[in-house]
Amino acid sequence: VRHPTPPSPPIFFQRVEVLPVVIRLDYKPKRVDLPALLERGHMVQLLNVFPLEGAHMTLRHVTVTGVQGWEALGAALLRDWIPHVRNTQLPGMVSGVGPLRSLVNIGSGVADLFLLPVEQYRRDGRVIKG
Repeated sequence: VRHPTPPSPPIFFQRVEVLPVVIRLDYKPKRVDLPALLERGHMVQLLNVFPLEGAHMTLRHVTVTGVQGWEALGAALLRDWIPHVRNTQLPGMVSGVGPLRSLVNIGSGVADLFLLPVEQYRRDGRVIKG
């Protein structure tokens, strides 16, 4: 006769340190749920409007202490990363949106066209090195 073994208690994480993680996203949406976006306000559906190609994002260094179980560890990491990504990583995400990536590239090229000679003038007193 077999006796069922009692479930083991979830693992306890005294201290977990996750170093910064760089992620590159290539996402091609299949469909947009317009009723979810318009009627219920699910903003995550905006991700399904534009494809993301080569969008870069960095999840910052996180230290989590005193959590019990994998689910709690994942929730603690997400609680830290989601606000950080929302507040600091959106420009990188926007530059990965297909139609906007061209505008970002043009904007940075125009900025370099004017800023690099000014920087060189401040450093050397000359506009063109030679």
